[in-house]
Amino acid sequence: MSVPPWLAVSEHVEVLSGLHAIAWADGVLASAEVKLLARLVRRLGLDPGDEAIRQWLEEPPTTRWAAPQIRGAFDRRFLLSEAMAMAREDGDYTPDERHRIHTWARAWGISDDEIAAMEAEADHEAKGSGDPFR
Repeated sequence: MSVPPWLAVSEHVEVLSGLHAIAWADGVLASAEVKLLARLVRRLGLDPGDEAIRQWLEEPPTTRWAAPQIRGAFDRRFLLSEAMAMAREDGDYTPDERHRIHTWARAWGISDDEIAAMEAEADHEAKGSGDPFR
């Protein structure tokens, strides 16, 4: 499914589309990934229960590997961090999910050392330290 009209007019199209692609990278949309996407959609002021939004969430993306067209360094790193969290949400960080995230990072000029540091942080957060500041 291509980007739906309701999303195409949003300034958040690249972030949502990127996270949608990560959620589907392993070919399965886990319920934990749906919940994370729905929370994000809700935070953006949209209704995740809307039929068009629900249909978009539940269908695999038509474009698979292109890096989202995000310009700012902060926004790129934010998307990568969110993508790393989403990929771990179902408890199975697959090679396909990892490959896509690393492909985007390299396309954006993010070093392997920085990617490794982001991965370590995502692993730590996925384990739930109980302290949000550690």
